Amino acid sequence: MANILVVDDSPLVLNLVKLVLSEAGHQVVTADNPLTVPGLVRRTKFDLALVDLNMPAIQGDAVTVILEQTELLRRRVVLFSEAAETELKDKARSCGALGYIKKGTDEHLLKEVAHFLTIAR
Repeated sequence: MANILVVDDSPLVLNLVKLVLSEAGHQVVTADNPLTVPGLVRRTKFDLALVDLNMPAIQGDAVTVILEQTELLRRRVVLFSEAAETELKDKARSCGALGYIKKGTDEHLLKEVAHFLTIAR
């Protein structure tokens, strides 16, 4: 399966998403501090990164821009948030993300991750 990076400032979200994706057969690395992401990406090849939009240290769209500019995860970053869908769509487009996943059910997450993995490959 895929190697997935999940970036979110909520330990609860990180644990739940890791559990769901791991049970589906994916290898999952989590980061609760978006400032550590460039270092993680330099050390490990990820097939996809799910990045929360609203984090205190740095916003997810800014993390995406950094990853796009350094080509560490070009076209493999997906915004992952509870924000309104119109905001997610606009932010994903403006920062160069592959797209977005609105936080919701486990089934929704698995379906969307599968969809974005086919696009990212």
